[in-house]
Amino acid sequence: MRIPRLWVDGLEPGTVVAYDGEVAVVHDGLLIDKLPGALTVYRPLPSTG
Repeated sequence: MRIPRLWVDGLEPGTVVAYDGEVAVVHDGLLIDKLPGALTVYRPLPSTG
């Protein structure tokens, strides 16, 4: 089974995410779309604190 979309919730308000050079602030959740044949890699950023 392949899932075309994934909803990620439980993120802290103000969490910063990036995609394709764009940066945005998450308020309550994140919807990730998977395009057929596309490979998307997500990784956590190192802590700066």
